[in-house]
Amino acid sequence: MSNWYSGNWLLPGLPSPPPLKQSVQMFLSSMKPCLSEEKYKQAEMMAEEFLKKEGPALHRKLYLKSLFSRNWLAGWWIDYGYLATRSEVYRAFMNGIGPNCNLASDWADSAGIIVYGSYLYFVHKLATRELPPSSIKNMIPLEMKYLKYITGGCRIPSQEGVDSFQWTEAWREAYVVVHIKGRYFKLYLHDSKGQQLNPSVLAQLCREMYDADVMQKNADQDFDPCLFTYLKRVKWAELRETLLQDKQNEQMLQTIAKSAFVLHVLDGESFDDAMESMGDTQLQMWCDRSLNVVINKGGYVYICCEHSHCDAVLLASIYSDIFLIGKTQLVTSEGKLNVSKFVPNTYFPDYEELQWNLQPELRTNYATIKSEVIDNPNLKTRLCVKRVSVDKSLIKANKMGPDSFFQSVIFWAYYKKHGKIANAYQPGTLMSFKDGRTENTRPLNQPKVDFIKAMEDSSLPDAMKVDLLRKSANYQYYQTRLSSVGEGCDRHLFGLYIIAKGTSTPSEFLDFVFTEGMDFPLCTSVCPTTMLPEVKHLIEDDANANFCSIGGQFRPVDPNQYGVVYMVVCQNEMNITVTDLACSEETNAFEMGDTIQQCFYEVFDLLKRNNDQAKMERR
Repeated sequence: MSNWYSGNWLLPGLPSPPPLKQSVQMFLSSMKPCLSEEKYKQAEMMAEEFLKKEGPALHRKLYLKSLFSRNWLAGWWIDYGYLATRSEVYRAFMNGIGPNCNLASDWADSAGIIVYGSYLYFVHKLATRELPPSSIKNMIPLEMKYLKYITGGCRIPSQEGVDSFQWTEAWREAYVVVHIKGRYFKLYLHDSKGQQLNPSVLAQLCREMYDADVMQKNADQDFDPCLFTYLKRVKWAELRETLLQDKQNEQMLQTIAKSAFVLHVLDGESFDDAMESMGDTQLQMWCDRSLNVVINKGGYVYICCEHSHCDAVLLASIYSDIFLIGKTQLVTSEGKLNVSKFVPNTYFPDYEELQWNLQPELRTNYATIKSEVIDNPNLKTRLCVKRVSVDKSLIKANKMGPDSFFQSVIFWAYYKKHGKIANAYQPGTLMSFKDGRTENTRPLNQPKVDFIKAMEDSSLPDAMKVDLLRKSANYQYYQTRLSSVGEGCDRHLFGLYIIAKGTSTPSEFLDFVFTEGMDFPLCTSVCPTTMLPEVKHLIEDDANANFCSIGGQFRPVDPNQYGVVYMVVCQNEMNITVTDLACSEETNAFEMGDTIQQCFYEVFDLLKRNNDQAKMERR
């Protein structure tokens, strides 16, 4: 049998970086539409100087590194792209949002399903090699080994330099930590025979933990150390050192770090409550964990991913599959657990309550720390969810790929809302290479600008607008293909930047690339429709669309930035999530969501009118 990373030895290494001039030109081409003429000329001059002076020497060093490494990017990307960040971890969170319905009528039953499914697919089936390798069109294997870091993974803060990453094989420990109203519990996942606890037993234990008298007797909710994980890394590292001075606290930190994941139970009753809590206002996450699963008392679920070691869109997609399996196979039409589907468990251990022993100095400063976190303008986000009916046959008939088509419409929506062209970050995949992660596809280009301006000109005929849309989408497809084979520019320039800093080589051009060149008013991503083989037949039925995940949430890193994630569910529906920071006066996620939805309706109407006109002309 094989598993999701069993074919990794077949994967080729990441190719050597593309020609230096090619990467520089690709970067400049993506920046030209969003820079003033004067600013672009300055960028061209810096690029020309770079190509004449420090650029070739830096490129030679990077090329030599690529000759002696299966992947010249992987280690640097994890260390300097993620773990070296000194700002708050939650700012780079990716969230996966459950369906706009509860999995079961009782929240504890929903919790039992999600804990069962999470452990089954991310621990048990990976460890026992029951999952087939993921591939492109069943031919090209993909790098999936990072999935094993979803469970058992924990980021450890450092006071200087780079954070470390601790990973524990979750199947050896076989427990999760449950966090309820400041209480922490250890929930074991196997019975006395080593069999995984079924959803019914897990639901029973979750219910008992929530209702236990011990929560009332030992309530200490005013002092919850999960708050510390919301701080900047240096500050959190200092507080963690204080915690480690007490053996009981040291044991608590290790128990949380080694668990498969952390399950958080919140008080909200509705889907809207769940969406509001995703705005980080309740301060309930253990931000260092690779995976936090959140459920409220209404049974609505979402996940939070610290994705330094795994790309979160994959996680959101797999959770969509778990939601769908749970709703269609593990729950009756009355919303009750279908116990006939479960293998009974024999004796199983009870849960354990875990206790902190917070030092007096931490308790004294707790209110100040909490105020510091809550007052951070980057904390609260706004989230808008929209659903759009899509006609994929109409897109295909006009010779466009769905993803590049969606991108063109989103760019137009931004222009329509803000009256200016936006640069954007759109990750493409390098997973067809050993240890491959992502590459920025640089989706902004001149054909896209031509399409946007045409859509704002009512005097132009429909045929011309459709032709420009096709050119925009096809150019986007070409850029994405280049990125997926190692011919993108961003990771290449990132490698040069790391070498320049490591060798104290000044470079005005690289400094420009990693300041203004990385200013992205739009951060977009697509979630795969499905990842698990047993779900593919379910997504062919549009009746299951409401049971699929809403998709993901791309949390903005900076003010005045949107995160947009889109996910096609079943055959003819697409969910779109738009996020911005609540402190921003320039952006508004709800207005942007309305604009995107309206733009999709207008573009589909355009395609239909143009097709009808073409049919009439052929007669």
